[in-house]
Amino acid sequence: MASAIKQGYDELFIRNEYAHDLSKNDLKDLVYEITGAEKGNTATECVISTFLNLKEYADFESDAIAQTETDAYEGRTDTIATSEHEDVPGQNPSDQPSNQRTFGLSYTININLPETKDVEVYNAIFEAIERKLLK
Repeated sequence: MASAIKQGYDELFIRNEYAHDLSKNDLKDLVYEITGAEKGNTATECVISTFLNLKEYADFESDAIAQTETDAYEGRTDTIATSEHEDVPGQNPSDQPSNQRTFGLSYTININLPETKDVEVYNAIFEAIERKLLK
């Protein structure tokens, strides 16, 4: 169970290898930091509750866990997308072997614009956004 928890909640254990030993409040802070969700978010509270409940059935001190983790991390070869691998025509990332898949991020930014007929207002807003985001 401990191995499955460490695999399923790997981001927690990447940030703190002793995530299973954290107090409930420290665990909450860590999960909220990772997810970026607001305090009290229902989905995030469910993640925390599930982690705490699963943890009760796990033995994190077992030697078998340490060996399983060592084997898993020694065989792991993550790659990050670089310009030479990005947007290769006809190449579907799912066609690549799992140890050669690329990693990418995307962001969605929603902007609530004021109602106005003055185009200069919109131009000023978008110029300011461009200066801030494309530094």
